[in-house]
Amino acid sequence: MYPPGDGETDFFLKAGDALWALVGYAGASIETAVQLSGTAWLERDVVTVQDITGDGVTDVIHRTDVSARLLLRTGKKDADGSGVEIVGNSDGVGWKNELAIG
Repeated sequence: MYPPGDGETDFFLKAGDALWALVGYAGASIETAVQLSGTAWLERDVVTVQDITGDGVTDVIHRTDVSARLLLRTGKKDADGSGVEIVGNSDGVGWKNELAIG
């Protein structure tokens, strides 16, 4: 259930082959670090993280070196509706769709 929708700044980063969310930056520290995926990100780059589809839920656009395409991963609300469920892996758990956009 990240980002939590608390108004604090959140970051995404790649470390090797893993994608991480750093949640809850309040000026001096990060509240939580969540590994979103342990594989498949070595050949991918995050382009932007924002509500692309206009449904009020955070989405991710990323590019892949393997197919030279841009991909949109549409997010979904977490169970209580207070944040976005972005914890996903290669089988798409935590995402509604992954669509090629380029």
